[in-house]
Amino acid sequence: MKGASDTAIIKKAKQEDRIIITNDKDFGWLAAIHKPPGIIILRLKNESTKNKTEITLRVIENPSYRIHGCLVIATEKKIRIRKL
Repeated sequence: MKGASDTAIIKKAKQEDRIIITNDKDFGWLAAIHKPPGIIILRLKNESTKNKTEITLRVIENPSYRIHGCLVIATEKKIRIRKL
């Protein structure tokens, strides 16, 4: 949904029960207000597509990380998870 407003993205995610993956830090406070199914915010020093993919896969493939109903902040070194 490139170019769509943040609220439109959240609305669509809620309708389709999808997790949002983004670099946009504004989604942190929007998630607290609108409660999407889950959100992963990538805060990366290396913004290459390869690095984004690797970090995202590290989060979603780890069964001990709860994503649904949570806000996940992922960096190259650390993953923080907070319930929405």
